[in-house]
Amino acid sequence: RALCMDRLNIVLEQIQSHRDGGAAVMFLDMDHFKIVNDSLGHAKGDALLVAFSQRLEKCLRPGDTVSRFGGDEFAILVDSIDSIDEVKKIGDRISLSLKKPFLLDGRELFANASIGVVFTDGGNQSAEDMLRDADIAMYHSKNNGRSRYEIFHPEMREHTLKLLQQEGEIRRALRNHEFVLHYQPVFMVESRQ
Repeated sequence: RALCMDRLNIVLEQIQSHRDGGAAVMFLDMDHFKIVNDSLGHAKGDALLVAFSQRLEKCLRPGDTVSRFGGDEFAILVDSIDSIDEVKKIGDRISLSLKKPFLLDGRELFANASIGVVFTDGGNQSAEDMLRDADIAMYHSKNNGRSRYEIFHPEMREHTLKLLQQEGEIRRALRNHEFVLHYQPVFMVESRQ
């Protein structure tokens, strides 16, 4: 993870110095990984993580960086890209690769991933901002059906901030007893029941 962050910071500095070519961060979260740990144990879960990361590496180009960020989350730094299509091809390769089962101790396991993608904008992005935005896009991928990738748009962050604000307002209203329950019975007109 530290290496990925270092490389991302270097890439961002180079881009801000008007280097040709862009970069992207892909943030992956394995879908339903908890089921593997809960049913087969953490040792099998760890073996699946290793096999998953090896499969990810085969989908990347030389020079791309894949790192495990924790649990079942991975980040991929895709450097020196000229278009969105290059990253879409990697996303498609990953999705196709994950359709094949993983064989662990004679048992077939399937591990899909939800992926969020963010591209450098050439501005003053920080590595943390890019990871946050890729993470936001990944959660949109999960909410839109899992096992796919979503490309980050600023509206996604606005939506996330709005949800955070709404949760705070609801908790504050509960704490201040601002909710009032009204009961309105429903009757059928013909039978008056």
